[in-house]
Amino acid sequence: MTNGIRPFNLVNSSQTYLWMISIKNQTNRIRPFNPVNSFHREVRDQPIGPYFGYQCDEVTDASNWEQLGVVIRYVVNGKPIERLIEFIECEEITGMAICESIISCMNEVGLDPNYCRSQTMDGAGNMSGKHSGCAARFKDQYPKAVYHYCSCHDLNLAISKSCSLKEVQICLDTLKKLGIFFKYSPKRTRRLERAVDEINDERTENKIDKKKFKVFSETRWVEKHITLQTFQEMYQPILLCLEAISLRERNWDAKAVVEANGLLAKLSDSQFIASFQTIRNFFGYMSGLSKKLQGSSLDVLDGYRMVAHVREVISGLRSDDNEYDSVFHRMEEMAQLTDGVMTVPRQCSRQSQRSNVPASSAKEYFKRNTYLPYLDSLIQQLDFRFSTLAQQSAQALCLVPSNLSRLNQEVLHAIETSFGSDMPDQSSFLQELNLWKQMWSHQTDQPDTLSKTLLDDRTCRTMFPNITKVIHLLLLTKPRSFRGLRPLGPHQGFALDPQGASRRPPDPLPQ
Repeated sequence: MTNGIRPFNLVNSSQTYLWMISIKNQTNRIRPFNPVNSFHREVRDQPIGPYFGYQCDEVTDASNWEQLGVVIRYVVNGKPIERLIEFIECEEITGMAICESIISCMNEVGLDPNYCRSQTMDGAGNMSGKHSGCAARFKDQYPKAVYHYCSCHDLNLAISKSCSLKEVQICLDTLKKLGIFFKYSPKRTRRLERAVDEINDERTENKIDKKKFKVFSETRWVEKHITLQTFQEMYQPILLCLEAISLRERNWDAKAVVEANGLLAKLSDSQFIASFQTIRNFFGYMSGLSKKLQGSSLDVLDGYRMVAHVREVISGLRSDDNEYDSVFHRMEEMAQLTDGVMTVPRQCSRQSQRSNVPASSAKEYFKRNTYLPYLDSLIQQLDFRFSTLAQQSAQALCLVPSNLSRLNQEVLHAIETSFGSDMPDQSSFLQELNLWKQMWSHQTDQPDTLSKTLLDDRTCRTMFPNITKVIHLLLLTKPRSFRGLRPLGPHQGFALDPQGASRRPPDPLPQ
């Protein structure tokens, strides 16, 4: 048996997984294809030169070993292509060790790091550290490799920090405990399934499809939206199940009864319901953005526009009373399932353990104490986390025809500073830019993304060599890092989930 990858296509009803099983070789490296006969030629044959960007991320396999996945991004026929080139087993995860592993990986597959123009990774200290992080050490050796922070990771952090409100933390912690309550007990799970069937028998429409409640994702905050939707759908049978266990419907053990009593009391609490409906409402605005940021064809302009659009919409909700009216209506509907109404918690003159903002009604109280504080925190985090992305995108992206009106002297200076040394003829850039602006000023159908601009028949590489090269280099920038790895087993390999990261398939193994 030879060392290498054995690919299998496993198709189910929802998605295809590419399983890559390997035997650990002497170099502790896993390569999913023969690099010499595949992407190396595509990188080399790019019309502007063998430029590329890279993405990397760490993942721990089942044997608790750190594996570093390295992905190369380049452009073919105006479209960005991503190729997974290697998994590297990391004995050390310091910034220096990871940087050396990446450089060694590039050299071994025939890539010259001097042509690297973009590096994308998450914000862990060993990756993004100002002096000793992997990105900083790589940039010290190859100054033109600009570091771009992972936007999807930024979005997760923004949501995570916005959930620091005490009432919201308690709500999420309760849902996590609820998932654990059912996960490790088949007996409790079967009782929940029976409760779902009992509720479905009483309904003539809107029957419940799901019968299991899962634990929250530990890493991706936006994936919690799916769990929140499941909880909303299964809320009534969950209450029925917990009530049956707490009343000792069968010979339930004391631990199950105590836990069911506690969860039932918490899930029926007005403050829990208010927090749940608030975060569920705003998570809905984020889930689509998170999925889009994980796509492989996304360029940095698309990412910036989507983030800016979501941020603008959420900021507008601050003064939209209709939005809160809709959220509070769902709170009342949820409270009715507990045979109760939304009630204000007990208040006193000096109260330090929870919010104590005065209000004349339950609707006003939960708006002032839960809805608005969470919304303000979310807006603040989005402004803080994505301000850097906006600064990066507002410069060379003005060369896109639909954005030419934003060009000014400051932007032109930034473009020449960042890309001047890569331009074929920097001395004629301003003259070329005037021709570029004049040509598109008479066009009604102007491209609005980097890829569309390069693919447009009116974009002539011969007439606009400097501009087309700058746009090409911008396509090497990815507004997220490489995610979608799932560890299989001890030194066995990984599964790539196309729902998390679309990749070109690996080339066949040499016979």
